[in-house]
Amino acid sequence: MSVLNFTQVLVLLTLVQAAISHSWIERVFRMNSDGSFADNTGYALGFMPRDAFGYSDENVQNKILDPSSNPLVCRQFPQGDYLNSSYGPLQAAAGDYVALTYEENGHVTDPGLTSRPYRGGLTYVYGTLQQKAGDKLNDVQKWNADQTGGNKKGKLLATHYYDDLQCYQKKGLLDGPTFPIYMERHGKYNVDELDCQTDVQLPKDLPESGTYTLYWVWDWPQKPNEVGTVPEMYTSCIEIKLGPASAKASAMKQGIKFAKQGKVDNMGIASQVNHMIEAATLESYLPSPTGANGIKTVTVTAAPTTVTQYRTVMAGNGAQQTGPATASTLQTSVRSGSSAAAPTNNVPVSSVTPFLKVRATGKARRDAGAQ
Repeated sequence: MSVLNFTQVLVLLTLVQAAISHSWIERVFRMNSDGSFADNTGYALGFMPRDAFGYSDENVQNKILDPSSNPLVCRQFPQGDYLNSSYGPLQAAAGDYVALTYEENGHVTDPGLTSRPYRGGLTYVYGTLQQKAGDKLNDVQKWNADQTGGNKKGKLLATHYYDDLQCYQKKGLLDGPTFPIYMERHGKYNVDELDCQTDVQLPKDLPESGTYTLYWVWDWPQKPNEVGTVPEMYTSCIEIKLGPASAKASAMKQGIKFAKQGKVDNMGIASQVNHMIEAATLESYLPSPTGANGIKTVTVTAAPTTVTQYRTVMAGNGAQQTGPATASTLQTSVRSGSSAAAPTNNVPVSSVTPFLKVRATGKARRDAGAQ
């Protein structure tokens, strides 16, 4: 029997680590007016560099398997909230755009590894000026965008998909990736690896001093939209040290004008910045496999008289996609057992509206006329 050499053992350990790794916010960036990341970098509570002595996934991630128990949204880390001054909180101001970045650890590159929601589930970002060590997950999840939900101590700032449609990492033995998503994105962006990100804008009415806390919540259950769905969530907590906005920063509060030639690994994502709430809830996800051109197909089973509204839009690659209609779009009858394509980047069908009125015929019509 052959004996594994040191390199082979190291590779095997790396593969095992990748297979069990999950995600947490590692670095936090403030965006400049052109979408690029500013020089100052912030970190999440409990951050440890991956090459630090004693580092492990278990030391930095907050995994929640029973959200019904209303666990703490922020984990109390054995290494403390901030390891040292080299990995402290981000300095930012009211109205700033911020990117929360994380490694996908194979959950984007190899989406078929386990049965999970569309685009890896949702990431939510909540913000509060009243952070307490005892803040509970379920309480925070009641916060809404206008700060009228739950205990009203915070608000929902953003909701994005885990897969931001550009991030990827190397997969495979000895860095020999063969996964289609890696190959396509690596060919497009031509960087070694690309972190995922969740972009958010800080409220414009924040004070010029103090601490604003962000709660990042990744909802990643198994077997979405099926009986027996198993919850699995991860959270990260990020402190923002508030200061007065610079004149240059104040000028960008109406939005960011993304540089056309910006470096993809050093800038925010325009689609996220322009649409902070990309999807509403996990219940709206489509569990069917992704087909050609990134279009997902879902089978709609309904009674013959049920009608669903759809609209046709153009995706970024020019392909047509079908999704929820508005009042001004064409109404189309969907019969039992038929199917329709749904968009890959927006909120799914939100209403089912009948528009056919049942008319009496034959004897029933004559009887009605005699009454």
